[in-house]
Amino acid sequence: MLTILRRILSSIFRWCANLWTLTIIILMGIWIMVYLGFFPIESRWIALGYSPPVWFILFLIPPLVVYFIQNLKGRWKSLLALYLVIFVIFGDVSFFSKPTHQFLNGKETQSISVVALNLRYYSYGFDKVVTAINDLDADIYLLSENDIKAEKVTELKEQVYPKEFYMGQKEGTAIISRYPVTSFKEIKFPTRQASLHIGNKIEEMHLNPFRSFVHAIVNVNGVPVHAISVRFIAGRSWDKRPQSVVPWTFYVLGEQIKEISFFLDYLKGLEGPVVFGGDLNATPSSIILRKLNEVAADVYLQDHIWGGFTFWTRFPSYARLDYIFCMNETQPVHSERPDIVVSDHYPIFAEILIPAVK
Repeated sequence: MLTILRRILSSIFRWCANLWTLTIIILMGIWIMVYLGFFPIESRWIALGYSPPVWFILFLIPPLVVYFIQNLKGRWKSLLALYLVIFVIFGDVSFFSKPTHQFLNGKETQSISVVALNLRYYSYGFDKVVTAINDLDADIYLLSENDIKAEKVTELKEQVYPKEFYMGQKEGTAIISRYPVTSFKEIKFPTRQASLHIGNKIEEMHLNPFRSFVHAIVNVNGVPVHAISVRFIAGRSWDKRPQSVVPWTFYVLGEQIKEISFFLDYLKGLEGPVVFGGDLNATPSSIILRKLNEVAADVYLQDHIWGGFTFWTRFPSYARLDYIFCMNETQPVHSERPDIVVSDHYPIFAEILIPAVK
């Protein structure tokens, strides 16, 4: 009797594992089609691309365990091999990243250091932020979620001096520079600000101010460098129920697509070295990052095989959302993810070569 029951349970587990595996393989196939551009950018399937291949393994563990326990070597090895192939080809790895060595071939160069830092509206402590900025000691800082009280702005400027602090609107972005800033402006996105503090309602978004990013031209020993701090829209729904969360998710996706189109058009008009980045609220496999990788170099992948995670700073970290990009006569030489906690995002530090004045 026990033997019969064991066989029945084994068959049920195997049947469930087969059905689960088939479903995951179909979804991975659709994901690949999304990644390769088979769906129009306005399609809701585009949202599937925000799930990076590193997450797939979580859904593959149950059938892998069943196949392993039941000694179905062919199935678990084939499934694992399929996943590894997808991860290597489409994952957040540097094998197919955009090379940059040709940009400065034969030119005299100088180095600048850049940090992308999410501040999470200073909720981890103003003093911690100031200490982190001074300890990182970079030339340029691209700051996100810079929701700072008016009375603290003057104090921050004093604490980071002789570096210069420039900011956009509340809950927006900011830039700190060691070098003189010859121009600074805030550029409005065609999208509305989502609150960082409370849930958001789609029907009320039109009442909010337009979102923005900030652009500084920094004079680095006679060479003008465009530094842009940008954060694409994110936020949470006012209600955690699926009937609110799902429409909000697709709303944010649509707004991010508007923003990336606007931002790419803006980049086209810039001449000379450009560094940009921040908390982009998009994973490496998303349409947002794939569009950026077409025009600029992801600095972190230039000297790392895998992109790693920048979000959360609590365990477990599970996503890369923070980036530094460079373009137009620039070349990354070093990057790292400092183990500094001033928000729920880790910072990114990079050293980048730019032309020197002849």
